[in-house]
Amino acid sequence: EEEEEEDDDGVMSVPRAERVRLLKAAMGAAAYEREWKEQRVELRKVTASRRRSLAATDDMQLMPSSLEAARARAALVALEAAGVEIEEAPLVPPPKKRRRVSVGGR
Repeated sequence: EEEEEEDDDGVMSVPRAERVRLLKAAMGAAAYEREWKEQRVELRKVTASRRRSLAATDDMQLMPSSLEAARARAALVALEAAGVEIEEAPLVPPPKKRRRVSVGGR
């Protein structure tokens, strides 16, 4: 017998077989099968789209290398989400260069 499992974030999940049993009992087997056929088509489309997206390298950005760079990128994303053209966005200053500081006479 399968048991509920706790995910990394502390949320309980119901094993697939149990979810199917519960849904069939609640919806009826025929309605469940109809819905599953429709969902399966959509799931295939989403999966194919995800594969294409993961394979695309034309719009890929590496992780920011500093907190300042991450904040600058977040500010640009916020402007874009607000409908501001990126070309219209104010220029973000480049990250400050780090100074080397000697510790303990090194």
